[in-house]
Amino acid sequence: MYLGLDTTLPLNVHTVIFPSDFRIHMDQIMHKSIIPEELSIHLTYPTAVDKTMAPKDMSTLRILVPVPNNNSNIDWTKESSIMRKLIFKTIEKKLGLNNLESHILTEKIITPYDWENDFHIFKGAIFNLTHQLSQLGPFRPNKMPAIKNMKIVGGAVHPANSLPFILESANIAVRQFNKELM
Repeated sequence: MYLGLDTTLPLNVHTVIFPSDFRIHMDQIMHKSIIPEELSIHLTYPTAVDKTMAPKDMSTLRILVPVPNNNSNIDWTKESSIMRKLIFKTIEKKLGLNNLESHILTEKIITPYDWENDFHIFKGAIFNLTHQLSQLGPFRPNKMPAIKNMKIVGGAVHPANSLPFILESANIAVRQFNKELM
């Protein structure tokens, strides 16, 4: 969820809200393929360090919530409004940001359905089909040893997911390729 707000917030650049039992939360996402009863939420608030991200006395906020990929058969046309309410309820309860919705000037919600259909991300899985320790940070692959000179670029490879890291994975692949040519 991407928000343009008519106010500023008392947030740092990154704020993470964890559910009371992260193991149950991840089991619901990864194994049961259901929307978790309790959400984990990653808020990115760039206005905290870069005032040019929004007009004076305004701000931008990205809200990222891990959910199952499209193997789950969740109907996001029905569930996205339910999720939206739960997201704001969780933020208000955990961070005390009351009436956040009343400050929204613009809003864009991207669901796993949108990631798959609009951005061609397989199964809408922006964190890859599974998200586990063996696939985090330095453990992510960035080359395919079985195929000479093949490099892998994207959200499922080193260094991590999200657009800045995906672009950096492309830079890493180009540097490796150029180094091997020399």
